Amino acid sequence: MTLVSRVLALIVLLLTAALAISQSLTKEVRFERAVSLLQTGHYGEAIPILQDLAKSDPRAANVYWNLANAQDQAGAHDKALDAWLAFHRLEPDDWRGREKLIQAYQANDRAADASRERDALIEQWKSGRDLDLHKQKRFCREIIKTNTNTIAVFEEFDTSGDLSTYFTFVVKSGVRAKTRVLLGSDKTVDSKLRVKNRLGSEEQLYSLVLVSEHTHESYQFYKKMPPYALIRKDALAALSGESKPLSSMSVDATRGQ
Repeated sequence: MTLVSRVLALIVLLLTAALAISQSLTKEVRFERAVSLLQTGHYGEAIPILQDLAKSDPRAANVYWNLANAQDQAGAHDKALDAWLAFHRLEPDDWRGREKLIQAYQANDRAADASRERDALIEQWKSGRDLDLHKQKRFCREIIKTNTNTIAVFEEFDTSGDLSTYFTFVVKSGVRAKTRVLLGSDKTVDSKLRVKNRLGSEEQLYSLVLVSEHTHESYQFYKKMPPYALIRKDALAALSGESKPLSSMSVDATRGQ
């Protein structure tokens, strides 16, 4: 190779490296711009940037995470699900990604898929291999948006205690903000009911109660764990006023202050 050829080859190599660095910096700048738009609520502007970044680098999990969030906030739940699936394929052991995938399946009325991933998440928690996950007491199964409220549904991991809560529907915003609907059980109560022959040996009593700042209302009782779809239906009916409480107790909000 002549000296001129070597110099030309070196120039090409340097230009190629410079171009690669420039493209990398451009991607980083565009990603930061998209994240900034997402954080300030400009989802429509963030989405095309993130979509383009995903096409150019289909193994960038952080791009899919932000794209999924942007699509979800924009109300495009089907597209958000596609992005969460892409993220999960890249990061199958990321428990927060699986939690988001459960929520995405719920938002797309794919209850069977949501239940499958829910079971996998609980098994992942039980294994104890992910220390961060195993420290968690609950996960968010669903975000429900109605005409008047935004409701986060939390499911507990550990329900082995005598007094257990299984689900908590928390009104995050809207006309009933801070109101909660809980599905729980009390093994002490179960024992007393069995003595009185009011509960079978294989049965367990679950109660659905609404707790607000001033009231504690009971809405439903079940003698076995109801399917999530029924819990959801009854909880939303309680929050909307569609169903009436079986009993109600006033609570002194100033007690203990």
